[in-house]
Amino acid sequence: AWILYVLASIAIGAAWVSDRKVLMTSGWALSIVAFLIHTYGFALRVYLTGRPPVSNMYESVIWVSWGTILFAFFFEWKQKTKFVLLSGAIVATLCNIVADSVPHVLDASLQPLEPVLRSNLWLTVHVLTITISYSAFFLAWALGNLGLGFVIKGDKPTSPRIEAINIAIYRCIQIGVVLLAAGTILGGVWADYSWGRLWGWDPKETWALIALLGYIAILHARLSGWVKQVGMLMGAVVSF
Repeated sequence: AWILYVLASIAIGAAWVSDRKVLMTSGWALSIVAFLIHTYGFALRVYLTGRPPVSNMYESVIWVSWGTILFAFFFEWKQKTKFVLLSGAIVATLCNIVADSVPHVLDASLQPLEPVLRSNLWLTVHVLTITISYSAFFLAWALGNLGLGFVIKGDKPTSPRIEAINIAIYRCIQIGVVLLAAGTILGGVWADYSWGRLWGWDPKETWALIALLGYIAILHARLSGWVKQVGMLMGAVVSF
């Protein structure tokens, strides 16, 4: 999958530079084939384990990159800017290379779940929801880095390209905030079901809340005008 994502990134980048439609079509085709292989591998893991595969870091990295390319497909289809799909393909490439290349860090073996996690219902509604919010934030991060690169090269903050990147980032963060808020609330309900308390200020709960409040602050700052174009680019990178 990641080899095809690399080829897709090259094709989309070439399409951006040369503005040739055949290259962009090739980029789309390669991305879709890579995504289907990505999905097939993930589906096999679900079949073998009999549960949503988000119980460890290896599975989460693959799932988050899957969600990132899915969001990239949607926003590229809506905006037709080339850079959204390029950013998604780059994120998917990075995540899948890491998952494929460092087994001592990301263990790919199939392990039984801890007893407290053995609930397919809660794994699906809580863990899949909260982790796919990271996909939207990851895409915003990639777009933010891309936009900052253009600003460093001399693009004005008011240029059409920077404005289009900012719109995509804003939409990504909006979706991510909705999903992260829902996932955090559902996590509290699961904690009450498992441990008899909604909130215990443990590290995962606390940092989920900090992440949510941080991204909400960016949305409010953008809405109120405190943060402009370059500030939004920086916020998408720093918050991630």
